[in-house]
Amino acid sequence: MSASQNRGSADEQQERIILILVAVGLILLAGLWFRRHHAKAPSEPRAASTAHTVPRTPPRLHVDFTPQRLTLTGSVSSQAARAKIHERAAAAFPHAAVDDELTVVTTPEIAPWLLPAVDVLDAAKAVRWGSLECSGALVRLAGEVPTAEAQAELAKRLASMHVEHVKIEAPDLKVVQGPAVEADRLRADLVARMGARRIEVDDEGKLTAESRKLLDDLAPLLRDLRGLKVEIAGHTDGGGALVPREAGDAGDAVAEPDAATDGGADGGTDASRSSVSTDVDGGAGADAVARTLAQARAVAQYLGTKGVDVTHLEAKGYGDAKPRRSNQTPEGRRENRRIELEPVELH
Repeated sequence: MSASQNRGSADEQQERIILILVAVGLILLAGLWFRRHHAKAPSEPRAASTAHTVPRTPPRLHVDFTPQRLTLTGSVSSQAARAKIHERAAAAFPHAAVDDELTVVTTPEIAPWLLPAVDVLDAAKAVRWGSLECSGALVRLAGEVPTAEAQAELAKRLASMHVEHVKIEAPDLKVVQGPAVEADRLRADLVARMGARRIEVDDEGKLTAESRKLLDDLAPLLRDLRGLKVEIAGHTDGGGALVPREAGDAGDAVAEPDAATDGGADGGTDASRSSVSTDVDGGAGADAVARTLAQARAVAQYLGTKGVDVTHLEAKGYGDAKPRRSNQTPEGRRENRRIELEPVELH
């Protein structure tokens, strides 16, 4: 082999080596690029784990209350704590429905506010509309009380509750004096609860099934009538109107004046019947007044069987003396045949 041939062979080998080195370099660069843009960094799994950690929420309690309803929300550390709060709330507000929306969060931590909150709930029975907030080391009561005396007594009870590391305060208690405010609120609650439903009496002078269901819904609103009474007013249409009544209308019930007393109301007791205050408006026809009075008595006596203090109920029959609309149309006559509940101040 000549010298020139040897040199040519050596050059070819060098070229192949260079090409191999270039190819290896390109492969290494491609690997680095792929690793940088597609492979997970070692710290990423740890970061993802931290992101999914759910922080522990300490127990807290919020209570909204009115004379008719208590709503419990928040979280407690055990079923026993939940039961204790529910039991004390029901005992402090026996005439109110209790909506228990508390959740139980398993935690070894015992809320420092638990025991004082139970005591404050018992003291809060004097508060008519208000709230109780318990979180951490703070128990805070707010709301309205009917008199300055009730406010002072409540403040005294709260001041006597010494619990280590827990602050009990009630800086926002307000005195709302006078039953007129209570009457307005009760009236609004009754209207909201009734909606479009009506209290009606059938042809035998008895409450219809729909009316009994309606009164069942209204009774919880009427079980705390301190300072108030409720006038139950029976009304009818004008018997001599030009447009005849439709046969079988519920408002055409005819009852003798003493029909309700003798058993016209379903489930009424003798004690409740004898205690219902009644009044006859002498300005209307005697028959119409007697019918509407009997209907009002039936309502009062039925409410008495549902836990309402009948000494705070007054049945009145107005006959056709107070129409709402003209009696010249069937719709107007039906509107005029009605039974109304009107809260008024107790004198």
